[in-house]
Amino acid sequence: MGCACRSSPGMVRASTKQKGVAMYFAHPAWLLLLLSMPLPWLLWRRKGFLGYSDLRLLEHANRPSFLHKIPAALLALSFVALTAALATPRQSYMKPTGNQLSRDVIFGIDISGSMTAAFEGTMPAPDSRCAAALGQAPSSVLKAYAEDTHADYQSTTGTRQAAAAGSVENFICQSYLRDSGDRIGLLEFSDSPTWLWPLSGDLSMVFRQSQFIPFASGSGTNFGGSPPGPLDFAAEMFKQIGQAKSRVFILVTDGEDYLSDEVKARLEKLMRDNDIHFYVISVGEDLAPKGQPVSEDADIAQIAITTGGAVFQAQNEQDLNKAVQTVDQLTRSPVQVETTAAHNELFMYFVYAFLVLFVLALSAQAIVLRR
Repeated sequence: MGCACRSSPGMVRASTKQKGVAMYFAHPAWLLLLLSMPLPWLLWRRKGFLGYSDLRLLEHANRPSFLHKIPAALLALSFVALTAALATPRQSYMKPTGNQLSRDVIFGIDISGSMTAAFEGTMPAPDSRCAAALGQAPSSVLKAYAEDTHADYQSTTGTRQAAAAGSVENFICQSYLRDSGDRIGLLEFSDSPTWLWPLSGDLSMVFRQSQFIPFASGSGTNFGGSPPGPLDFAAEMFKQIGQAKSRVFILVTDGEDYLSDEVKARLEKLMRDNDIHFYVISVGEDLAPKGQPVSEDADIAQIAITTGGAVFQAQNEQDLNKAVQTVDQLTRSPVQVETTAAHNELFMYFVYAFLVLFVLALSAQAIVLRR
């Protein structure tokens, strides 16, 4: 299937935290070198001496000072540091890793004429971090696009279609902030479906495309009675480039389409065969009167419920936002925590200590000899 676009392996996310820190030596045999430290003292403790016939000759000589022991002490410490470095000290810890499987999510947005009806409330704007990172289109660009598509820019605000676009933007924003690895696709439909953007991990591109949803226009509502419908397009996209095991199709609509038993059976089989989690969000009153739950007798609702999905009624922005968040929670994969051993190398710290102590020992020796 080619991608008719109107406009322009599941990945695993991991987080780590160190626990149970402890230090050990990878090659402790090198520590045996410390046993050789007394050898210089044993070899050189017998020194030659100069005899004096009269002790009065030494009355004005300087007495031995503890300063003469500093170079030897520093040299001994530098030897200890060098030996410890050769033994390869390491810091071990247990690293728990949380793995969460990403999802392939496709939104199907109804753009039939009734979607331009007023919708109660206004969807909250996406998090400002998303607007900066993903690219919020300036109003001048949106106005120019509205003119190109012969849409009234002012009249698009506060409509069911604009609310649907806002819910998609918030969903993309939350996926980005969680660094979930989700791939998201957008399609719009009325009499026939059209891709806004195919499944993609480039959330910035999907986010930009979602901002043009309010300006699309269509006529009737076709769920698949006259193939292809939005479910057909979504299933084909999942088959062609789907990567994640979790496949989610979210249909946002305000209408109903008569589906024969044969068509319903075909669409139900399509969802099952492709392991697609199908959810319907109703933003109008065709599927249910205001304040009433969506009837399970509605054809599109039957398909969602029969295949293990769910149907939500959204009469205002709070309901719509809650419905999208609920679908988001229901389709997330459980986090599996695994623990692995890891270590940090510490030998360089002992090498630095050796160099510093050795230089200090040489400097101290030079100073002592001048006294």
